[in-house]
Amino acid sequence: MEKKIAVFDLDDVIASTIDGIMEIIQEGFGIKIEMAEFQNFRFEKIPKISKRSKELENIIRTHEFFIERKILPGALNGLQLLSQKYINIISTARKRRLKKTSLEWCRQTNIDPFIARLYCGRHKPWVIIKENAEFFTDDNINEHKKMFTLSCNLQQIIVDKPWNQNFQDKRIIRSCGWTKEHAWRPEKNYPTILEIML
Repeated sequence: MEKKIAVFDLDDVIASTIDGIMEIIQEGFGIKIEMAEFQNFRFEKIPKISKRSKELENIIRTHEFFIERKILPGALNGLQLLSQKYINIISTARKRRLKKTSLEWCRQTNIDPFIARLYCGRHKPWVIIKENAEFFTDDNINEHKKMFTLSCNLQQIIVDKPWNQNFQDKRIIRSCGWTKEHAWRPEKNYPTILEIML
């Protein structure tokens, strides 16, 4: 049977980026902050960190920041299982200059055998069309909204996070992520990515 194409975002879908951001804010800046306070990723709009938003953005755009991120619990096993049925592709909004860093991170976390291709800084709808993808998983509302303009049969999965709470659409399945134990809101009992795709 021919494998289907599945496209995944990297940050906070596979890589635990928000934890690194919170660590910088709490340990580096000495500001106490909860994950629920991240209603969006425009740091200047988050009251506690607005004055240091530029400094934070400069830190998180570096090779050192990205390479140190941990893989989300369940992601390695999940991508391995999905690779039996899907061609897994990563499409990240990270700048193209960080493609080598992103590939190095995939090798470092042992997911590289289960990822066919990685796109950095490409318009995600372009990736979906180019790859003829059937599944798209992201945590960013705006990326999902862009997909509505495409005329293709695309199943969309949004990973439940604080910054995507103001968005509900029947065309998109809300998921807890890779494991229910590590969900942002386990009480919601959203299905895992694997429960949706397998």
